[in-house]
Amino acid sequence: LALAPAHAEALCNRGHSLRRLGRFAESAESLRLGHAEGKKRKSWPYPSAAWVEWAERLASAEKRLPEIVSGAVASREERMAAADVCLARGDHLS
Repeated sequence: LALAPAHAEALCNRGHSLRRLGRFAESAESLRLGHAEGKKRKSWPYPSAAWVEWAERLASAEKRLPEIVSGAVASREERMAAADVCLARGDHLS
């Protein structure tokens, strides 16, 4: 990315790596940038719009995590995203 800051695949790969590190807001931003660059190409083969959507859900779930874990009303998607957030962080609830 230092050599080609708008390289779509590199931006998406960084987004996936950040997600695995539990850095969800940064992951969403990198995936948004990668998707924006990638969709400029007619031959863009990746489902980056779905990646952005999921990353944004994870970032949102992370903000609401205490609420969701405490039993607040949450959609199925929010509960799944919260589980992924906990998994990435290594937070295992008993």
